[in-house]
Parts: sequence; structure tokens; C-alpha cells
Amino acid sequence: MNSVLLVDDERDFADTLAERLRARGFAVRTAYRGEEALEALRRADSEVVVLDLGLPGMDGFEVLRAAHALRPQTEFVLLTADNSLDTAVTGMKLGARDYLVKPAKTEAVARAIEDAADRRRHRQSRLRMTETAKLAALGELAKGVAHEINNPLNIMLNEAGWIEDLLEDKEFTDCAQKPEMLRAVSRIHAQAERCKAITSKLLTLRRAPDAPGAATAPEFLVEVLRRREERARELGVRLETDIPDDFPALPYPPADLELVLSNLADNALDAMSGRGGMLRLGLTLEDGEAVMRVSDTGPGVEPSLQQRIFEPFFSTKEVGKGTGLGLAICWSLVEALGGRITLYSEQGRGARFSVRLPMTERKTEGTNG
Repeated sequence: MNSVLLVDDERDFADTLAERLRARGFAVRTAYRGEEALEALRRADSEVVVLDLGLPGMDGFEVLRAAHALRPQTEFVLLTADNSLDTAVTGMKLGARDYLVKPAKTEAVARAIEDAADRRRHRQSRLRMTETAKLAALGELAKGVAHEINNPLNIMLNEAGWIEDLLEDKEFTDCAQKPEMLRAVSRIHAQAERCKAITSKLLTLRRAPDAPGAATAPEFLVEVLRRREERARELGVRLETDIPDDFPALPYPPADLELVLSNLADNALDAMSGRGGMLRLGLTLEDGEAVMRVSDTGPGVEPSLQQRIFEPFFSTKEVGKGTGLGLAICWSLVEALGGRITLYSEQGRGARFSVRLPMTERKTEGTNG
């Protein structure tokens, strides 16, 4: 079912067209002013926006410019009484891909919407394929780098342990520098373990899904969140869950879903550090897919950064407080499971990650195996 936002200040026309489109199977929302349309897009994405250019106040071109910046993946179909070439060209430059002149028949509008939705799906499919290929290549590189780094790290840890053993000998009992030397060895241990944690995440970028056949009860996901209760309490964050009692088991191994949920939950807690708030886990069934939503009331993500949020090594955290690998790992694993992960966020109003996974046997072709 294609989701459509119909924007037109002629209420009777908009409502009538919306009903006719709904009768053809489209999920249609309506807005009668530009500001109302932008607010609707902030609340929820639409695959296609059918936009009248002759709007009062904020005109259609202004709405198109702002809406395209807000939802870059959305397709726009212009619907207007102005049939001049300049108007069409201006609209195309601002991001529209189709142009209909009023009065347009419902069939013509429906075809334009279907064509626009197909373009969006094909574009997103190409983007996913490109990102999967990039992550696969990066994963191979990361695997080699991680192994090469782990070898000297193990030597460093063994040598540091040997130094600690030496410092326990009697000849060092009265050594004035012994406390400082022990502190130095402890720092070596801590930093080496930190490096090993990073290389472990690098290896996870190339992690293949666990063998098919296992299933995860929804209660397991709740338990993954509950393991963070102590940290949440320290941060002043409330944990909430919204999972129907009769929700079926998800046809994916617990370890896979735990890895995804753990990264999303930990990122949310990091975002709310020092400000408190609420971390919520929701699970619903939509069109044959299990949809896991992890939302927080943190500062949100700037629109200019949202397109990069799943890139490896990209982080919005302070230097030294994040590797920038957690969300890349989530993206890679969810794609390997045959699903998709998306972010919806408004700066200052929190973030919501949605993980959609088919409730049928997962796809394994071309995954990160």
C-alpha cells in the first residue's frame, strides 16, 4: 500500500480525491496548507507527496524546497492549474519528478503516484545494494586490520602481566617508584583492552547471521532492555515496553536481535546522559513484518547528519566516547537478515529507530557470510 500525502488548499477537491485514491488502495493523508504539510511529514514519512503549487501563505515551491530537505527520499508529484513550462522546470529543479495539470483525472493521479512510488523503491534498492557492497568490502578490510592489531595487543597484554609479576618480587618491595610503575602497567592494560574492544567491533562488521532455525520470544527482547535498568536508573531514564501479550516468536536467532537491540539501546542511553528521559521499546506487526521501534527523548539528530548516521566510524559523540561502529553493525546485520532499519528524528525532540524484519524465513543470499 503506497503512502501518500495530498496537499491542496481546496478542501472539497482534496477530500474527494483522497477518498477516490483510498478506494484504489492508497493510504492517503491530507493537508490544506504548506505549514500543515511540513508538520505531517515531520510526524511520519510518506512515499509520495501530491502537491498543489497555488497554496496560500507558504506557496508550493517553498513547501517543496522545505519538504525535500526534510524527507530527501520522498517523491513529489506537482498538481497545479499553471501549465507553463517555467513552472514545471522550476518544480523539477526543486526535486519534483512529475507534473500534472488540473483538472487531472483520478486515474492519471493514481498512475503518477504508482510511478513515483516505484521510482522511490528502485532508488532505495540501489542505495541498499551500494551500501551493502561498501560494508562488505569494508568488513573484509576491517577483518584483516583487526587480526593484525590483535596480535601485537596480545603481546602487549602478556608483557604488561609479566611486568606486574616482576614488581611483586621482593627486590621491588621498597622501590619508591613501584606504585607509579603499577599505575602505568594498569593504564597499559586498560588501553589495550579498549583497543581489543574496538577490533572486536570491527570483526562484527563482517558478522554473518546465525544459522537459520532458531526463534526469539518477545520476552527475550524485554530482558535485553532490563539488563540496562541499573545504568538507566543512574542516568534518570525510564524504561518502557509496548509489546502485545500474544506477539508471536520472531524467526531469528536471539543473538542476532540482541546485538541490534543492545546497540540501539546503548546509543539511546548515551544520548540521554545528563538529561534523563525515557527509552521505549515497541513491537508491532505491520504488513507481514515485525517492526521493532526503539525511541528516546534525547537531543535527536540534526537533519544534515541523518543521512550519515549508519556510516562506519561516523559518530555524533565526543571524541574518545564512541567508535562510530554500533549503528553500522546494526545496519549491516539487519540487511543481512533481509530487513531494513530507518531513523526518524527531530533535533531537540528525540530519535526513533525502526527495525523491520519479515516474519517469514529470512533471506540469506548475498549476506555478510
